[in-house]
Amino acid sequence: MKQASQNKNNSLQRVVLEAILFCACIILVMFIVLDGLIVIGPTLRAYKREAKHLGNFVTSLIGNEYLEQCYAVVKDVYYSTPEEIRADQFADDYVQRIIVNIDNEYKANRNMISVCRSDAELQNIYYVFYDEEYERMVIVFDGNERSRAFLPGQWISNENGSIESLPVINKTISSEWFMPISYGEQIGFVGTDYEGIYDSEGNLIGYQAITITINTISQRINTFLALVIPVLTIFMILIGIRINKWIKKRFLSPIERLTERAGIYNELSKAKEGKEKGGVFKDLNINTGDELEVLWRTMVDMEDDIDDAMKRIAVEAAESERMATELETARNIQCGIVPLEYELKGEGFEAFGCGHPARMVGGDFYDIFQLDSDNTCVIVGDISGKGISAALFMIMVKSTIREKLRTGESLSEALNTVNKEICKSNPESMFATVFAARLDTKTGILTFANAGHNPPVVLADTPSFLDVDSGIILGLFDDMNIQESSITLKPGQGIFIYTDGVTEAFNKNDEEYGGDRLIETISTSYSHYNNSYDSKLVVSDVVDSVNLYSQGLDQSDDITCAAIIYNPN
Repeated sequence: MKQASQNKNNSLQRVVLEAILFCACIILVMFIVLDGLIVIGPTLRAYKREAKHLGNFVTSLIGNEYLEQCYAVVKDVYYSTPEEIRADQFADDYVQRIIVNIDNEYKANRNMISVCRSDAELQNIYYVFYDEEYERMVIVFDGNERSRAFLPGQWISNENGSIESLPVINKTISSEWFMPISYGEQIGFVGTDYEGIYDSEGNLIGYQAITITINTISQRINTFLALVIPVLTIFMILIGIRINKWIKKRFLSPIERLTERAGIYNELSKAKEGKEKGGVFKDLNINTGDELEVLWRTMVDMEDDIDDAMKRIAVEAAESERMATELETARNIQCGIVPLEYELKGEGFEAFGCGHPARMVGGDFYDIFQLDSDNTCVIVGDISGKGISAALFMIMVKSTIREKLRTGESLSEALNTVNKEICKSNPESMFATVFAARLDTKTGILTFANAGHNPPVVLADTPSFLDVDSGIILGLFDDMNIQESSITLKPGQGIFIYTDGVTEAFNKNDEEYGGDRLIETISTSYSHYNNSYDSKLVVSDVVDSVNLYSQGLDQSDDITCAAIIYNPN
């Protein structure tokens, strides 16, 4: 863990060093740009001013009148010559057209321009006009060396040399310092200044171009960089070392200590020793007065909160374990009172019931017992709510109903008596629905009473819901009068009683199982077993069908059902 902390710290140090190096590079670039602003701008302005003075001097020596005349002659020859002839400016046909205009006066002026160029140590001085159609800079006077000079009417274009566009030329004329700069391997950096040439009426007829060597600028920049960069680099290294030490002391060291302690706390937590050791962060004493101190104090508070939470969790876990044990005990007790499955067979009948609570314990119940040798009772009930409270209420209701029936009360009398007792003492305002049935196993007469429960299914050749009054649920009104009714079952017929956990089971599409599907399931069970009913098989088929329909969803309500079949010898 210490190694991981050190690696993290090294990573932060690397970030800091990279940041310092980046800042140093930015400062160097800023110095170079500043030098450019200080050196290049004023130097170019001085070059332009010198070029302008020299250009005006050369133009005055030629004379505006003669210069205007030369422009007129060269333009006349150039524009009057068909493009198919002048396209090759060095061909004899074109050269013969332009050479006739070179007289002694023209030669004298061209030589004068060349001498001025040479004496001023310029690259060239030339007079041109611009052919916008073909993007050519047509020569009127070229002050270059004789062997390299263009004849009047020859041109420079992007096909045989680099020329500036008209916008660049106009910008150069209007600016006090700007001039286009190019580079050649032999001559180095050169700048070209342009000045407009106007006729006697003030119309622009061409341009004077002066090409100046500006290698001095690059030499000054190189000299500056050669002197400043080493000094500045050493200075930045010293400053960077100092800043790095300060950052390490001010930030990295506290972060390293916090990270190391966090790793220790994590290891102690994994070993379940955090609450025993305690105080992992408290003795760091980070008093930087900034966010790092806030972070440290927050981690100290967090450590205390976590220790308290762990103690509470331990207490709650013990309590949960105790509750789980008690729930398991309650479940075992409930299963003793209402078994998960129970089958009872006797002379003239067979009965089967099952209960599946949605929780550890539930509120649904069923009861199957014989009152005497000729009468068997089946009772199914559903208590409001779930859990322990519903289970306790259920035990009271179930036990009371059985007790009253065994003392000789009828089904309706037993349910009415239970209702009055519930209404007298029911602080939680709980209630119950109950369907009670008694089968006379000698005659097949099924007597029943309903207290707000779902109508059961008559197990006949064609199963159907029993036509029974829904009644009023137990626990609401102490003066209700539940009545009982009866039907006569044929041999092999019976009744299937269930709670709403069956018909109100849902699938993943939030659709109910429903009564129609219940009838269909019972019909399928009847036909599957040779058109006969078996109480256990009917109950099992319904429960399996509900579970399959739910598609693995958690059971939302208790599922309880029971069936009794009349089977005389």
